[in-house]
Amino acid sequence: MRFDVRTPVAVLGGLLALTFTAPAGAATHTTTNACLYSVNNEYRDQLVTLGGAGSPRDAAAGAIATLSGAFISATLPPSLPETGYDLGIFKAGRNSIPSRVWLAIAAANATPATQVVELAVTASTTIKVSADGSFASGTPIVVRIPIPDTSWTVTGDGPVAFSQAGPASLPSLPVGINDGLVPVAGSIVVKPKLANLRFVMDCQPGSTVAPFKTLTTALASPFATLEADLPLPPATAALPAVSVASTKLKRTGPRVAVVIACPAGAGTCAGRVALRSVAPVRLAGRSRTLVVAPGAAYRVAAGTRQTVRLTLSRATRRLLNTRRTLRVRTTLTPTTGQAVKRDLTLHR
Repeated sequence: MRFDVRTPVAVLGGLLALTFTAPAGAATHTTTNACLYSVNNEYRDQLVTLGGAGSPRDAAAGAIATLSGAFISATLPPSLPETGYDLGIFKAGRNSIPSRVWLAIAAANATPATQVVELAVTASTTIKVSADGSFASGTPIVVRIPIPDTSWTVTGDGPVAFSQAGPASLPSLPVGINDGLVPVAGSIVVKPKLANLRFVMDCQPGSTVAPFKTLTTALASPFATLEADLPLPPATAALPAVSVASTKLKRTGPRVAVVIACPAGAGTCAGRVALRSVAPVRLAGRSRTLVVAPGAAYRVAAGTRQTVRLTLSRATRRLLNTRRTLRVRTTLTPTTGQAVKRDLTLHR
């Protein structure tokens, strides 16, 4: 059977209208994706939600972090069984749609920075027809795909945060003619098998508008971190020997001031203070955790406070020229003892 390449778009366009459900205790996040359809070379917006759980909490540099319990489930629009039957794509009885899915997952402050998983899934619908052969009913097309656990090495540069990767994060894939390897543009690619029709959806965080020939790229926010997925450990009586006393940060020219407090009876507090963005930011066409201010030394007498002025990085200064605020993680690394972190808002 030969298909008009335009007709399957209505049927297969729902394959990436994905609702990912995660087990209890896991986190989720929904991102709008712009998906390029190979049959007409047009983009369409799709909501994509990723879910999963990261562990262990607050892993130290060099430790192995695990993203587990993740899976993807897709529920296609209820009209698709009838539409597919009317177009001759589906027949009476059980219909199967085997598909291959490639997904790139990014991890901030871990290596490797991106991992690619390949998933196989078969969607199905059972169609009943009337005596005259017209469509009577069809079961909903629901897909659920577990994502295998992945392991990452913590770099110690900040919190590990998992998200859908950005554009061009997948390698060349066997989605060309006769399954030939071809480059793809996004971080999620779906290739359903449907008779002799070649249909590929190439998706990345972003959105599109008519005439659907271009997209506006976006950054996918984290759907899981090592800090949020597990319960906090029991509180202890011990207090940190040093703390960030600032409640907010204000840019003053090329600098920003951080107030550091050393508790009485702790002895002199000494170490280094550094600022990084809480979440990855997009700069120069790529997403990365931003070094807001390189490290500077501090030395604070017991029972006193000290204001340390750090020079903002050039990239941060450029970013603050286009936005009013930035969430920043202030990290104190004492010469002895554990690092102390506090998230603050940096105002321009």
